[in-house]
Amino acid sequence: MIDIINEHSCAKPSFITCVNAVSGFPYQGKVLIATFDPAKFQQSDFSQLQVGVPPFLSKTTLRRRAEYLAGRYVAKVLLADLGYEQFDLIKAKEGAPCWPAGVSGSLSHSGNLAAGALHASEFLSSVGIDIESWLNEEHAVKIKEAILSDEESNRLNCLSESQKVTLLFSAKESFFKAIYPKAGVRFDFRDVELVRLDSGLRRFTLRLKKKLNKTFFNGRCLNGSYCFHEEKVITLVAY
Repeated sequence: MIDIINEHSCAKPSFITCVNAVSGFPYQGKVLIATFDPAKFQQSDFSQLQVGVPPFLSKTTLRRRAEYLAGRYVAKVLLADLGYEQFDLIKAKEGAPCWPAGVSGSLSHSGNLAAGALHASEFLSSVGIDIESWLNEEHAVKIKEAILSDEESNRLNCLSESQKVTLLFSAKESFFKAIYPKAGVRFDFRDVELVRLDSGLRRFTLRLKKKLNKTFFNGRCLNGSYCFHEEKVITLVAY
């Protein structure tokens, strides 16, 4: 379920057209989605939000800068709710955001949407969120072999080929985002398998197929959930 939230104390730049709270996930933290219009983005929006411009953005397109800032806006709203009004969210060397101590979060964007999930670490260890636009059938067929096995495809027989690949791509991306900050070891999509999907509750279970360390061992399972919004799928894995 997706609801429009009330205006927040964080100033909303003009290229952010709508902010929504997602309440359908079985998650103890908060999930927000921001809809944005890249055509309305201005470089001065960084100053308005008091967000620093990282060096790597200087050579990117205006659309990429809008995507980045929309994600940072979502993060600012989520962090403000936990009392971190002035926290400057920067990237670690591996690319993941550096959240405040005692806080776990995740960001994603696709098309004109940016999504974020955040919670205090006293409730859960980590979270991963991902948002993807539905792949067209041709592209889905091309990358299917790298994303899912025949067994996984059979477990998703209630979906079209495009939906199967898109949903599992997003679910495994959320799984990776949830685990990597804690494990510090990279792995690919074939190292994770779907063992259960409940299309009624929109829940799934993924299992790790290789040992990363003592905590993330071969066979460890994590549960996740998903929802659909504006021709996109949003997945979330938290533990």
